[in-house]
Amino acid sequence: MPIPFIGRLNIIEYAALVGSFLLVGFEAVIRILTLALPSSLITLFYRASRRLFNRWATPAQKRAQQKHNSIATFVRDASDFVDLCRLYGYEAEEHVTQTKDGFLLGLHRLAWKKGEEGKKVNNGPNSLRKKVVYLHHGLLMNSEVWVCLTDAERCLPFVLVGQGYDVWLGNNRGNKYSKKSVKHSPTSLEFWNFSIDEFAFHDIPDSISYILDTTSQKSLSYIGFSQGTAQAFATLAIHPKLNDQVNVFIALAPAMSPAGLSNGIVDALVKASPQVLFLLFGRRSILSSATMWQSILYPPIFVKLIDYGLTFLFNWRTKNITVSQKLAAYPHLYSFTSTKSVVHWFQIIRNKSFQMYDDDVQQHMSLNTSSKYTKVAKYPTRNIKTPIVLVYGGSDSLVDIKVMLRELPSQTVATEIPHYEHLDFLWGRDVDHRVFPHVFDALDNFTDPQHSARPSGIPSPQNTTRARTAYQHQAVEHRPASPDDGADSRPSTADQQTLDGAQEVKESPATKLKGIGVRRGSGGSALSFEGGRGINIGTGKAPGVSGLVTTGGIDTKGVINASPVSEARRKKKKTDSLECEDMNSYYEYRLSIGANATMLALFSLSALAYITTYAVTRRGLSFFIAMILGVACEILGYAGRVVSWQNRWDENGFLIQICCLTIGPAFLAAGIYLCLRRIVYAYGAENSRIKPEWYTRIFIPCDVISLVLQALGGAMASIASTNDESSETGDNIMLGGLVFQVVTMLIFMLVTADLALNTLRRSRRLGAAAALDQDPTLSAVRASRLFRAFLAALALSFVCIFIRCVFRVAELSGGWTGPLMRRQDLFIAFESAMIATAVLLLNVLHPAWACAPLLEGVGGLHVCGRRGAREKKGVRPAGAAPRGLRPWGKSEVSSTSDGV
Repeated sequence: MPIPFIGRLNIIEYAALVGSFLLVGFEAVIRILTLALPSSLITLFYRASRRLFNRWATPAQKRAQQKHNSIATFVRDASDFVDLCRLYGYEAEEHVTQTKDGFLLGLHRLAWKKGEEGKKVNNGPNSLRKKVVYLHHGLLMNSEVWVCLTDAERCLPFVLVGQGYDVWLGNNRGNKYSKKSVKHSPTSLEFWNFSIDEFAFHDIPDSISYILDTTSQKSLSYIGFSQGTAQAFATLAIHPKLNDQVNVFIALAPAMSPAGLSNGIVDALVKASPQVLFLLFGRRSILSSATMWQSILYPPIFVKLIDYGLTFLFNWRTKNITVSQKLAAYPHLYSFTSTKSVVHWFQIIRNKSFQMYDDDVQQHMSLNTSSKYTKVAKYPTRNIKTPIVLVYGGSDSLVDIKVMLRELPSQTVATEIPHYEHLDFLWGRDVDHRVFPHVFDALDNFTDPQHSARPSGIPSPQNTTRARTAYQHQAVEHRPASPDDGADSRPSTADQQTLDGAQEVKESPATKLKGIGVRRGSGGSALSFEGGRGINIGTGKAPGVSGLVTTGGIDTKGVINASPVSEARRKKKKTDSLECEDMNSYYEYRLSIGANATMLALFSLSALAYITTYAVTRRGLSFFIAMILGVACEILGYAGRVVSWQNRWDENGFLIQICCLTIGPAFLAAGIYLCLRRIVYAYGAENSRIKPEWYTRIFIPCDVISLVLQALGGAMASIASTNDESSETGDNIMLGGLVFQVVTMLIFMLVTADLALNTLRRSRRLGAAAALDQDPTLSAVRASRLFRAFLAALALSFVCIFIRCVFRVAELSGGWTGPLMRRQDLFIAFESAMIATAVLLLNVLHPAWACAPLLEGVGGLHVCGRRGAREKKGVRPAGAAPRGLRPWGKSEVSSTSDGV
């Protein structure tokens, strides 16, 4: 069944989403610890990984590695595109073009065959005239993926330049060669605020315009791989004029609307809200830690990890790529891109539609997340006039060819390569025999006749102009109908002037750019959808643009410096709050009385249950105190939110909920810390690397520190808000307390996992009789189903609290008016639901019921009352259950007094 808070997910997918948070958090901790190590230890780790591989590798793997070690090593160690080309005797040029929105994109050019170096190519009347081919890479890649092969015969750019083509290779904004902007720093959120829309509206058309201006050509051939094909589909669909500048579009491993991913965790991420994904990966570059792992892992081990990842995500076996090719190419596989562009792909997969980016704002809390009031614009790919040739793999899980052909012009040509997977089109062992012939057939058949002339004597590939002309005619005349075909196709006067002006600038000699090219008035600088299908976009803001191209995220730079109360005061009117529903208040949304009242009732009932349990059992005083304090904070917090619902301008309600809901989970975590010590005694203290007493001595003080920091920060922020001053200092202290709490919880999880693994290993090695405490009472406790259920509830509760703390850190990091602060649905999902789940689990499976013998003396959560005083004196009460935790005596008394 679906969960109301995130209606797209069922329970299994929700659990997978929680697992993904744990995996990312664990990787972050390991990465931070690794980066803190000195370089000598990292070198030692690298050598150890090499010895580990040599021990595990089969003789065949060792022989294969030694056989191909030389060339694969050279390719792997090449620093950039130019070095890769020089390995095979080719000289590459480097170019830079500026997009209309200020990004500087790197372009690479291979213009010379071997022996032609230094000659002019497509540069004046006396230069060599060559047809231009433009290649574009896929997601999380750069132009190096085309040339990092172990032999030149399988390298498509080298084969193309050898056949007499002028070969250009592009790069997306944000990657290794395009990490520069004239407006934003790569460290800013604004720099990474781009998706496939920006690639389509700016990067591809601006790169093509620069190439055509530089080579004095009227058109070029486009070869894309993976996302490089999606970018071409999108840009050709929205730039009608660009269809005349691209004479053929060859799509290798095409991507438009993938069927989905087989892995449950990734499938949960696909269905989740973008805000969840931004919370998981951040709002800048995604998976940027890949370069660090590459630098410290022995290459064969790094290759194995990549292979496991590809199998895990896409079910690819990569058997058609040799081991030496993987060793050479995988280090060049990753390059930077934005999290938003990956989120865009997840939206496309989720909605099964090749659409523009959806900000996904104001999702209603409903089991049915579909809405008849909003519709994200799709890329009108059926309007493409450029001939399209699809070459796809029969075993490529990312290609749904039937869906793709339905969305493309009817004359699209599609060719299947049996048993080929996605990356085989780049690095397959037989790619030159199985893929390249289709590429050259398409180039021959769809090349404009004026580009086949070769005054220099360079042989031109055969080209069939008649087939090209017939194809164009059919593509235009027999294209599937569009819902808006009846609309008036005549552009407005202003639109026509914009297009005419763009054409005049395009044909002006002044646009022949050198060095850094700035496209001015090319085919993409002013556009209109044909047939009256939409928009008119020029260099300035044009009619119809609003709402078509959406951007994710909100600029929160400097927002945290502003007090939430002072922000609301500046917006407040003197009228009563209930009469100005459209005005902003202390909250960035209208509070839900149903959700908050439900939480208030749940926590109130939980508090009553905790009190009743302790009154009846008289067990676990410290656990009871910790839990009741945490639940009390939750009650006060949601009471403040209910007060705020009644009056959105009530300052006290806002400040109460901020402070109480922030510090409440610290008490709940303390209750869980108290339990671990007794669980260690139940299985035997010998299984723990540290003494059981130290679990409370370490983690309780850390929890107190985080609690003090959060309380102090909240108090300072409240005082500043009351005085209408900046709450920056208080906010930062409160955020620091939350971060400290998250780190403490991560360490606690690692320690607990180590305890469990160590207990399991000792049980297997020594047997349960020797590894576990054999006291009859403790044996009965361990065998109890109720105790096992309690352990599961304890673990799940801790995970819920951890997820809530991570969300709170991300929420406060964005500022009081940040994107996460604006989302009530995310607050309910990751604050309310998480804490309520933890509290209810520990209420139903209370340790006083689930493991009562552990609370009956030393080693228990607490010993209180008259019986506790007698036990401290060494007098065993009549009829008391045997503890079996330690020999009775002084050490036991000290342990109890240390307690909990």
